[in-house]
Amino acid sequence: MKLLILKKGNGLSLVHTTSLVKFKNILILALIFFSIKALADDKRVNFSFGNKVQVLSDKAYRRSKNNEFEAVGNVIINHERNSIYGEKASISFKTGDAEVLGNVRYISSDMTVFGSKMEYNFNSSYLGVYNGKIINSNYTVVGKYLAKISENVFIGREAEYTTCRDCPESWSILGKEVQITKNEYIRIKHAYIKVNGVVVMYVPYIVLPIKKDRESGLLFPKIKIDSKESVHFGLPYFWAISDHNDLTFTPMVRGRRGLSGELQFRQAIRGETWLELNTIGVNDRIWTPGKDDYEVSGTHNQRLGGDFEFHSFLDNTVNFHTYFSGMSDLDQVRDLESYYDKRLRSSDLGLESYLNIYNSLFDIGAEVEFKRNLLFENPKGFDHDYVQTLPRVHFNSIPFYLWQGDFFGGKSLSFQWKSEGVVFKQNHFNEGQYIRNATRLNLRPKLLWDLGYLGPVNFKSSVSMDRQDYWFSHEQGDKKFSKSGFVYENEASFEISKIFGLSYDESIPLERIDLEKSKGLDIETKEEDIKFEGHVGSVPKINESFTEDQYKISRNSYRYSQVYKLKHYYLADQKQKGSQKFANQIKSGDGQFDSIDSVREKEFELSHVSSRTSLPVSNTLELQWSNSLIKKYPKEVNVFRDGKYLRDNFSYSKVAYFDVSQGIDLNANTDNTVDKLTRLYVGTGFSLSNFSFSLSEYFYHQNNEHILNFSISHGVGRLSYGLTFRYDSFTTPINKTADLTASLKLNDLFNLKTIQRYDLDDKGFTESYYQLLYSPLNNCWKADVSYKTTEIEHSIAFNFYINFNENKFYSLSGGE
Repeated sequence: MKLLILKKGNGLSLVHTTSLVKFKNILILALIFFSIKALADDKRVNFSFGNKVQVLSDKAYRRSKNNEFEAVGNVIINHERNSIYGEKASISFKTGDAEVLGNVRYISSDMTVFGSKMEYNFNSSYLGVYNGKIINSNYTVVGKYLAKISENVFIGREAEYTTCRDCPESWSILGKEVQITKNEYIRIKHAYIKVNGVVVMYVPYIVLPIKKDRESGLLFPKIKIDSKESVHFGLPYFWAISDHNDLTFTPMVRGRRGLSGELQFRQAIRGETWLELNTIGVNDRIWTPGKDDYEVSGTHNQRLGGDFEFHSFLDNTVNFHTYFSGMSDLDQVRDLESYYDKRLRSSDLGLESYLNIYNSLFDIGAEVEFKRNLLFENPKGFDHDYVQTLPRVHFNSIPFYLWQGDFFGGKSLSFQWKSEGVVFKQNHFNEGQYIRNATRLNLRPKLLWDLGYLGPVNFKSSVSMDRQDYWFSHEQGDKKFSKSGFVYENEASFEISKIFGLSYDESIPLERIDLEKSKGLDIETKEEDIKFEGHVGSVPKINESFTEDQYKISRNSYRYSQVYKLKHYYLADQKQKGSQKFANQIKSGDGQFDSIDSVREKEFELSHVSSRTSLPVSNTLELQWSNSLIKKYPKEVNVFRDGKYLRDNFSYSKVAYFDVSQGIDLNANTDNTVDKLTRLYVGTGFSLSNFSFSLSEYFYHQNNEHILNFSISHGVGRLSYGLTFRYDSFTTPINKTADLTASLKLNDLFNLKTIQRYDLDDKGFTESYYQLLYSPLNNCWKADVSYKTTEIEHSIAFNFYINFNENKFYSLSGGE
């Protein structure tokens, strides 16, 4: 018998050697027992290599000679924050290489990679996938071989890219070499654009952004097919100069017209101060001045145009804006319609600018306009007779309260100042029948008196001065003119309203529902599914439990209101003084600079729409009766939205309305009440789930004139249609037109749309538009073919739209 003496601290321990041998044998037997038990219980093998790699599998083998490890069956490899799944894995401890076979998946925080075979290195995180597929929330890439060469860069050979996550064959871009920089961009060499598996275009090199930050590179090409001008093709290049500015240049071939280029520059300066420049140049082979066909002219004309816009809003007190637009010839409006359609703001172009300075009491501003008239016969000429505004200056104030009380007759008394000065000037002095150059001062101070309520009736009164002074520097005779008067307005009104029902949401358990009485009712058994932005599909929203259905019922309330108003307008004798020539000029709408020049007693008789639909203010009584039905319904509660969920928990919509207004001229020299009536206004409408209707009618008793607008829209099944009718007897010729729009969903893929504009006097269509839209079920792309006819042109166009990474459809011709 041998003893071993072991030193422990400052003492000695004696251990019997026979006991050690027995303990060793017991340990071996215990390990064998637990191993057999583990196999009997079918436990999965779980090995860890250091702190970063963990391997789980059904079976595992280790080759000590080559220092290799092999896992078989339902293999899961966890490395840092990434996971790899497969049927078989071979791992080398020397190099850190791993080879995974059979239905391989690689899952990281922002993407999933599928493949038949995967190569992975634990040291460098290199990932190589054969017959691979990368799925990201924004795009999908399929390739024969995909490799992750660094933390943020993937490369692929013969790979295919698409934003259609649920249908890669809808549209895609196939490239011999593809490089993906995560959250930045995708570069594709020798790219073939495919639609439903068919190659439709070849692009040598294309860069597609896949990040929110701006990145320089080529944008998606613009394509348009026109029946008269042939194919338009442009390839935009976007240059992200800095975080505050960028530039987009688009060289383009405009079919038979020739070469062109578009340039856009944007600059963000500070806060809400920015500028934008848009230009276009076309080396046109078709256009020459006065030419109205599409035949090639044999010459080249350089046509230029564009606009510049600058805006600045400083410290909530200064607001400055300027906009300048121009073009070398006026025919560009029609010939380059796709470019100018969204840029033209009116029937003229040129400089318009304003400056506003305001505080809590006053508002001071100035406007300047110098424009070119588009309605001019010479496309390269300038209408020097066009009246410019150089400048227009205003000074206004808020209502200043002079008195506030809590008794009838003295609720409040306030004063408000309004004034404006403007200079009207021709570029070249050339007056004919009318004075076209003048300076005008417009004063309209106003005193407002709110008397308050007497029982249910509310009383208000106001008086305002209406004065205009004119100076004519070019006139030989009287160089001044003025007109002035006071406008009094009194109002008495009261309201009757009633509320029906109570608005709230209620969830009722299944056992409280009488199923026999509820037959045929469309009751939702769950709330609307949750849809996540950037992801395909949805998940059901579980409200209460997994075992008990809750029926959500929304209760709506309605408020019906009637408002009765009696208003009186009175214009004290308007005095006129000065130039009789100008006095005669402003009696006609053609001789006025704007509606402010009109003589108030005759204002409603002129051609201004705003003047004709309003009442004359000479001495007129107006009766108003307004009816409205308002629907109140609960919104989904969001307790995390700025604490507003208690006071902002309802939505409102106008279900129906009916308004009547009738004016009576108290100055009319007649005892017949009918002859004293001025204009009558009737407006009504309602809106239901799939049906809406509106009508407005202005009728003038004295001359039996009408201004009628009527519209109706309805949807039933796959058909939706609308009709709009306009009638204005004041215009010459009478404006009597009707628009019909209709849309028919032929099936889940095809939609037919038409717009018809019909002139009832000419008994013919002034414009017809037909469109056949193809929309695949994948929601990834659309295509349409359209035919348009107007009084001057006939065209056939084809367009293609792609849902490119932002859940929006972008046209290849450049629009949305």
